[in-house]
Amino acid sequence: MRKSGILLPIFALPSRHGIGGFTAEARTFVDRLAAAGQSCWQILPLGPVGRGNSPYQPVSCFAGETAYIDPEALRSKGLLSAADIAELLPASLNLREGERINYDVVLPAHKALLRRAFGAFRQRLFTGGEKEAYERFCEDNKEWIDDFSLYMSIRDAHCGADWPEWESPLRCRDEAALTQMKQALAADLEFWKWTQYEFFCEWEELAEYAHGRGIEIIGDVPIYAAYESADCWVHPELFQLDEERRPVNVSGAPPDAFTPEGQCWGNPLYDWEHHRSTGYRWWLARLRQNFHLFDVIRLDHMRGFESYYSIPADTQNPLDGHWEKGPDMDFFHQVEREFPASGFIAEDLGFLTEDVFRMIRQTGYPGMKILQFAFDSDESNLYLPDRYDTDHSVVYTGTHDNDTTLGWYRSIADYKQRFVTWYLKKTLGTLTGFRGSEVSADAPESPGGDIPATGETAEIPLPDVEILESADALSGMIELALSTRCETCILPMQDWLGLGSEARINLPGTPEGNWGWQMQAGAFDESLAKRIAILTGKYGRKPSSCPGTPSETLCGERTDDEESSPCSERPSADGKEADLRCRRPRALVLGCLSIDICPRFVSRGAKDFSDVIHPGGITRILGNDICPGGSVANTGIAMKLFGVDPVLCGKIGQDDFGTMLKNMLVRGAGQDSLAGIVEDPAAATAYSLILAPEGLDRAILQNPGANDAYMESELELERFPDCRLMHFGHPPTMRHFYENAGWGLVSVFRRARRAGLATSLDLCAVDPDSDAGREDWEMILTNVLPLVDFFVPSIDELRYMLRMPNASPEELAGASRGLGARNVLIKCGAEGMYFENCDDMSDICSRLGFADGAMADWEGARGMRCAEPVEREVSGLGAGDTSIAAYLAAMLRGFPFRKCVDLAAAEGALCVTKPGATEGLRPFEDL
Repeated sequence: MRKSGILLPIFALPSRHGIGGFTAEARTFVDRLAAAGQSCWQILPLGPVGRGNSPYQPVSCFAGETAYIDPEALRSKGLLSAADIAELLPASLNLREGERINYDVVLPAHKALLRRAFGAFRQRLFTGGEKEAYERFCEDNKEWIDDFSLYMSIRDAHCGADWPEWESPLRCRDEAALTQMKQALAADLEFWKWTQYEFFCEWEELAEYAHGRGIEIIGDVPIYAAYESADCWVHPELFQLDEERRPVNVSGAPPDAFTPEGQCWGNPLYDWEHHRSTGYRWWLARLRQNFHLFDVIRLDHMRGFESYYSIPADTQNPLDGHWEKGPDMDFFHQVEREFPASGFIAEDLGFLTEDVFRMIRQTGYPGMKILQFAFDSDESNLYLPDRYDTDHSVVYTGTHDNDTTLGWYRSIADYKQRFVTWYLKKTLGTLTGFRGSEVSADAPESPGGDIPATGETAEIPLPDVEILESADALSGMIELALSTRCETCILPMQDWLGLGSEARINLPGTPEGNWGWQMQAGAFDESLAKRIAILTGKYGRKPSSCPGTPSETLCGERTDDEESSPCSERPSADGKEADLRCRRPRALVLGCLSIDICPRFVSRGAKDFSDVIHPGGITRILGNDICPGGSVANTGIAMKLFGVDPVLCGKIGQDDFGTMLKNMLVRGAGQDSLAGIVEDPAAATAYSLILAPEGLDRAILQNPGANDAYMESELELERFPDCRLMHFGHPPTMRHFYENAGWGLVSVFRRARRAGLATSLDLCAVDPDSDAGREDWEMILTNVLPLVDFFVPSIDELRYMLRMPNASPEELAGASRGLGARNVLIKCGAEGMYFENCDDMSDICSRLGFADGAMADWEGARGMRCAEPVEREVSGLGAGDTSIAAYLAAMLRGFPFRKCVDLAAAEGALCVTKPGATEGLRPFEDL
């Protein structure tokens, strides 16, 4: 789904109290976002600001900045009076245009105000009031809040000095010294706990307000902790510190074209070996805390997880630094197990190597595209939109570390301004002009020639182009970002306001003067929101529920004047059951693809293969059936017959088998079904020789070919926004999806869930002696099943994978549901199918686009559906795939649950009466 949002830090919100916060102005901003057709609000880290007032040097990785607490909210709770606010937060704190936040004044003033409010809270606390909620908060956060409160209290007692400056017993956390301070500072400890209680209560209310208006919050997690932080004091073992708890090595960046001397950030580096030994417990707790705050997390300095730049602390000289290996995918495997369906954005900027690109591809996290970086070289620059190779990314004009786009354009050399002008006119043709102007021109020819590398100053050879005025260039850059293929576009508020360098938030490498810009009250008015909404809609990023956007009701969804739901059976005029959707649903069908070669044996009534195939002799056959094979072909072609349009996703080679397979898929599922097929000239199309004499279980000789080369990153989910289901079949046949504890499989399911799709998973038999057979399938299923809405395996393969060789279908379904699968349908061969469903289908209904309550008859269903009788079984090839295709197609078409299971049983029985997987199938309407 294409969407857009605005980047604005909390501190930059308008405020009468010297700094932005969780105030009425924040809610007004949310209202404006919704009116402007936005879906996201991206903010900067919320932790207590540290060195240089930077949110990226937090005093704690778990606590919040208490200056954001709303004084008016405290007044409404009876903890402050209007006189208190006027006294402690005087009108002089109200910034005039052009003024910046004065942290040296604002932070002490807000702290004094909070101390006065705490006095009132303590009196109320012990007479009832919020006592229960407050104590529950302290208990829920006890892993960090006690230590944080003690740290802040001791810090206050030392006149604001950080822990490295304390006396040795306190610096080194001597137990007796800490006990003494806890007793002496008991009131202060409670004050700091209360401030965090108030912070999180107010933030949760603001986040809920945003969610109620369709706005998701994108937060930010700095990779490093400050040396002066409570985290470093409490957990020195997590960092590279010496026996005196002084840093051994610190963070930074090597020299480059922008900073020839490099950068020294000064944060203590992590002891990643220790983190690994604990299963990354501290990091997981940190992410868990942030997911309580945000819907999506931007992971700062992503490349530092693959390898990090280490500078000796004694010299602090970047020229003395070197690269050290980070935790890489070992860390992200743990993250995925802990947060399988959570959203991340990878801050993948800076010096990147192929190993970093590889790691980010394996995580599946969307990266960042910065348009201001696009004009530093030539047309091969990877930040130019026509060089983007995926929708799965987030585009920005600039970030908090960049100048505003207007300031940037004014500062760059003329030849770069000409490059910007040429590219904008070439790409957009006519700029509609955000501010009402219109600039049009024929796109000049390509600039050609050599454009200097980043940091060089020679002019770029360009045709004679009239350079755009600054305001028109800003409008063009905004439209360029919105027009890109990236699924998400985030624009800084300053760009929408048309502000210059005076509104820059941060200049990297400068320790002072940053983080001070604040938006003026009334700047983001209704008129601006309307103009933003127009451009957002122009480029297809406005949510359907946005004011001014007509809502769409799918045929068959319940409306106020209908009596039945999409899953109810409605008779048509001739008394037959009618399809409930007037347009065909679409589904992604992902998995293995192959050519199946099936010899037709003469012999019948064979008891084993020795009756059919004679070593050293010739076995006469009646010919071969050559058909498309693999789960994608079997399930997809069957779905097409059953009234669902499939998008087939897999990989084939550019060879004769590949050409043959494509032609067969077109005949079976239509030309449009090939939209997700990847052709790889370096891979061979997979094929299988299927030996299936009548009366015997089949044996398969298989060359996995291109299936082993298919990677999760090659699935472009974003190209198919009208699909409501992703079905994955037979991951044991696809190396990149079962290796590394099923990381690729988990990643693609997480992406599907994040894209709003319902999901289903089918398995296949595993050869215990193969690479796939040596994987820990119980662990793989443990990782992926929490992301699976419909789990549809066969009984034998599930027994093997769960290490339950004698388990009944009921026991296997219970185990699968226990691992997180929502609905389970186990194929039990000639016995039939056992099913067990979850008790609440409302979220799945939403993902499928059904009305509320439409799948109520699915909820809690369980039992065995016996197999349909078959007079003569010719081949069991594809019977499991086609029965599941019927089950899923009927579900997508809105049939009641029992009808879905009946159709699955019927089509499975028809499948085995013919040689090919789909030859015996019939449309639902013929049954």
